[in-house]
Formats: sequence, C-alpha cells, structure tokens
Amino acid sequence: MKKLFFSVPAGLLAISGLLVWADANPTNVLTGSAAFSSVQTQKPGIFCRLTPADFPQPYATQSVTAFPQVVARPAGVMPQALPGFNVNLYASGLRTPRAMKRAPNGDVFLAETGSGQIRVYRGAGADGKPLLERVFATGLGSVFGMAFFPSGDNPAWLYVSNTTTVLRFAYKRDDLSATGNAETIITGLPAGGHITRDLAFSLDGQSLFVALGSQSNADDPDDHPADRNRANVLEYTPEGKFVGVYGSGIRNPVGLAVNPTTGELWCSVNERDGLGDNLVPDYITHIERGGFYGWPWFYTGGNQDPRQAGKHPELKSKVIVPDVLLQPHNASLQMMFYEGAQFPAEYKGDIFAAQHGSWNRSVRSGYEVIRVPLKDGKANGVYEDFLTGFVLENGAVWGRPVGVAAASDGSLLVSDDGSGSIWRVSHDVSSAGALTATSAASYVAGTLAPEAICTLFGTVLASSTSTASTTPLPTSVDGVQVQIKDSAGVTRNAPLFYVSPTQISFQNPSGVSSGAATITVVLNGTIVGQGTAVVEPVAPGLFTANANGQGVAAALALRVKSDGSQIVEPLSRFNQTTNQFEPAPLSLGDASDQLFLLAFGTGFRNRTSLANVTATIGGTNATVTYSGAQGDFTGLDQANIRIPASLSGLGNVDVVLSVDGERSNTVVINVQ
Repeated sequence: MKKLFFSVPAGLLAISGLLVWADANPTNVLTGSAAFSSVQTQKPGIFCRLTPADFPQPYATQSVTAFPQVVARPAGVMPQALPGFNVNLYASGLRTPRAMKRAPNGDVFLAETGSGQIRVYRGAGADGKPLLERVFATGLGSVFGMAFFPSGDNPAWLYVSNTTTVLRFAYKRDDLSATGNAETIITGLPAGGHITRDLAFSLDGQSLFVALGSQSNADDPDDHPADRNRANVLEYTPEGKFVGVYGSGIRNPVGLAVNPTTGELWCSVNERDGLGDNLVPDYITHIERGGFYGWPWFYTGGNQDPRQAGKHPELKSKVIVPDVLLQPHNASLQMMFYEGAQFPAEYKGDIFAAQHGSWNRSVRSGYEVIRVPLKDGKANGVYEDFLTGFVLENGAVWGRPVGVAAASDGSLLVSDDGSGSIWRVSHDVSSAGALTATSAASYVAGTLAPEAICTLFGTVLASSTSTASTTPLPTSVDGVQVQIKDSAGVTRNAPLFYVSPTQISFQNPSGVSSGAATITVVLNGTIVGQGTAVVEPVAPGLFTANANGQGVAAALALRVKSDGSQIVEPLSRFNQTTNQFEPAPLSLGDASDQLFLLAFGTGFRNRTSLANVTATIGGTNATVTYSGAQGDFTGLDQANIRIPASLSGLGNVDVVLSVDGERSNTVVINVQ
C-alpha cells in the first residue's frame, strides 16, 4: 500500500501542484501550555498564541506576591533583539520615564512622570543619541498620556493627561518648549487606584478618547462606590465635552492607539490579579463602541470571576473576547502601530506593545516589548517576543519597558522606568545576515535531508512576499536565490516554494553531499543572509495540523473493510473557539477493520530500507507498510502505519517515526 489519499495539511496551500507555506500566520507559533513562558524562556523571534481554552480554572495555583527588586544594569548588559536589529542607549538618567508620543515632524515627546514634566527628543546622530533634547513643560504632576490635534503635519495643540485632568498646550510645528500656559479641557477624573490616563484622537478628529482604569483589583462597583463609572474608555469632544462611555468592563486600559488604516480604537489592558499564576490574561484588542469586556464580573468571555459568583448573569453573553490574549500579569502598557520605513516591510502596520512585567506570578513574565502581526488591520491572536533581556539569569530585574514610539527615521524607542532610560532599536540591513535552517515539518533546526522541504528564517531575505507558480519549481523568485554549498564544495541553487522578508521555503537539492553545508541567500545579486546546516541522508519530520511541528498530526486514517472497501477519515478538526486544530477522535471500529495512519512529512524518502523504518503509537510498536515519497507534491513524503487494535480507548496518543535510527518530532492522534 503506497499513497492512497492526500489532504493538504493546515498551513499549507496546494497551488498548481506546489507545496507552499501560507504567510497569514507565522509557522513557528507556540500554543497551549508551551505558550506560557517566563523571562528565562523568552527570546526574540518566538511567536505565541493563547486561546481561552488554554487557561486554567481560578485558584488552580496559589496567588503569589513577587514584586521585582530592581537592580542597577550591569556593565555590558543590553536588551536583546533579533539578528539584524541593533539596540543602543538613547537617553538615561530619567525619573520614571513613561509614555511617549511622536509629533508629526518626527520629534518624540516623553512623559517623565517622576519629574512632572515633558521632554522632547529630536533625531539621532551616528552614535544613536538624540541630536537635541529639551524640556517642553514642567509642573505637570502624574503626567502620562499625550496626543497631538488636529491630525496632519501642522497640529495646533498638544493634549496632556494627569490623573484627574486633561490639559492642552498650544503647539506649532518644531516647538521644543511650550509657548504659554496649559488650558484645562477636562476636570474631575477620579483619583486613586490605577492613575494612568492615556489619550487618543479618532481619525476624523471628532472624538478624544480617555483611558480610565479601575480603582480596585476586582471590587464590585455595585457595593464599592469608588469603582463606579471606572474601568472604561471615555469619549469626549476635542473641546472637552463628555460624549459617553465608549467601551466598558476594561479593568485598566493603560495604552490607547487608533489604527491608522482601519480607524479602530485599540487598547492594551492590565487584567485582574489574585486568581493564580495563569489567570487572568492581559490583552490587546480593538474596542467596539458600546462593547463590554467583563470586569469585574467576568473575564475572557463568559468566565465568571468566583469573587463575583452569581452576579449579573444578564451580562455573561455580552462579554467580548479580546483579539490577542497575553500571559496573565504581564502588565501590558503603551502600544502603538508601526508606520515607519526602517524595519522589514512586513512590520508595517503591526502593533508594538511594552510589557512592564509581573508581580503576581511565581515565575516572572513580561519585561519585554512584543510585536503583534496584523493582516489588513486584523489580529489572529499571535504575538512575538521582540525585545527581551531586561531580567538577569538570577531573576533580578534591571529594566521595565513602559512606552513605545517610532522615531522619525523609523527606529523604535522604548522607555524603561526600571533603569530610567530610553532604548533605541534600529534595523541595519548590512547586519541582517544570520539564517536559521529547519525542517519545514518539525521546525527542528540544523539537520536537513536531500530533497526535503526546508525553511529558512532571517531578516531582509526578500523585498516582497511571493509564491512560486510553476513546476518544476523555479530557483529564482522575485530576485531571490538560495544557494547550498555542500561538504564536497559543490554549490547548487535550491528550488523555491515561497519567499518573504523573514522566511523562505525551499527544497534541499537532490544530490547534496552529507556533512556540513553553507546556505546563502542572494537578493538581486547581493548576499543578504548566510547560515550553516548539516546534511544527513535522512532527517525525518512530520507535518502538524497547526503548522508548528507540535501537537495534532497533519494526517489521515485509512479504514480497510473486510470486503476490501476503503474509507478515508480525518484525524484533525478545526475548533472555531480556540482558532486551532485539535485531534478528531478515531474509532477503531469492527475487529475485522484494518486501520492505517497516513502520516505526511519530509526528509525520509532516502531511507536505506523499509525494514529500517519503525513507528510507535502511544508507545506501542506499529508496523510501517510504506515509507517514501508521496509522489504528488514536491518534497513531500508519506508513511503508512498500521494502527494497533490494542490502542482502543486511549484517547490522545503520541506518534513517533524512526528512520535509519533518526527520530521524527512527536505528533498526536486521538484513538477511541
């Protein structure tokens, strides 16, 4: 029995007989329990997606108080970013630097809350330091939010928030200091509890949005007057007339930003504490007019806070699930939409958000800047660790990100109230050379097999996103070539499936000699990336339905009945709630049925013999009846494995394929 059917794995597209990686979602996304990280496991370039189903019940763990003890930054320690990005100290010696806002002329304004003043920074010299630094205004108390009005190149006002008021200063382009006293626009905002008041204007300039966090952690406003009319995003006219509550049930909407493409209002939210290490998730989301987000009675949809048990059942069905769920206690602060031109093209329009760091979790999390990829202004729940390294290996904290803003040259500025600094993250095309080569199925790095489907990760690998449209596959797509120099010194151009600025999918050429190989990416005649890998005759990898090398197999079951008829059954199904594939239960059926697992992968067609291919399902040895090229799709391999009847009723079981002594990644099926 060779190939019988083939169903294209999730994350892959069958186009004109090609196997192509879809770019709508990053393919190396950690999900489920793997997405709960700590500062020790965070690393630039790691993508995560958390869904409501991933979170435990309240009080699954004890609530822990673990405030960070901030230490001085040791000499030589710096925030960490991906290869191709440089980080330098932009400004230092600041007293509680918090939110930032870029003016239309490119100047960046900083709310220095500890000094009650606003600073302004202009440009960056060759050393990465500001060309000019001035104090714009003083005597502002707990200054935080800032917004320029009206939109366009020549705003007339800089709006500024304190805890209880919103002020505005007359402003004209290139001003480095206020030319007069501030005018008070809004008064009477409540004090106490959460005191940051971020500001944002709608694209049409008709609405001024003001963030107003709760007074408490999770008190019921019905019983605690101090929390009434709080945990909201408020709407005013630019002249300060109250319009209404724009969004409610938002415990602490620290960061506000309007998507410059869609006009939607987004916010970055600190959720409640006290329910355990992994509840309740902080989040980033767009805010619907009149939308209710749960606090304090519910969270993450209709989950009831046990401290408010039985209260307001009429609201349960109205709670909106946020767009992007973050780890609980991350303390997500200011966010922004990147509109600069310096970073790779796919970053355009994405969200950057500062994570101040946990105090209510036994294992520290946060203390980083994340990126939220958007497509057509929409998020799919994925976020990426972008800037990390603010915590030492011994757990001591030296930095705490707060604010984010894009400078005039497109670099990213990050304020840090732990070290009293501003960091500058720039992108240097000339240094964007590091490559990581992996199996496109398992995402295991370093070892590739001839004719296998492989993936390269890097930066500035292509000037656009393109997919090959012909077979045989081309060796050049939009000016991109991948060259493999093997241990014998022979260089071959690799067939290409797909190219993008940060990812290339290719087939390792046939005939590549075993041993160390050098991989070079050439864009329009210029080398833009280089890395190494080890070529082995086999490097088995199995595709997974969620296209991340983990979890449910991208596979089918073949049922052969006693009369010889054949039925193909799916082994995965899409869960609309979690936005993930999950195992589809497989019944072993009648004793006379023969069941085979049709597993799809890559990197094992060159096995020495079928006798040297083995498999285990749920730890039980399973007979492999076929192992080799799938035949219809370039580079795709297939293994047909008999499913033992003894597995009946075991539920989720692990599947591992071993080829010539090399083990594949572990995938999962469900046997009933």
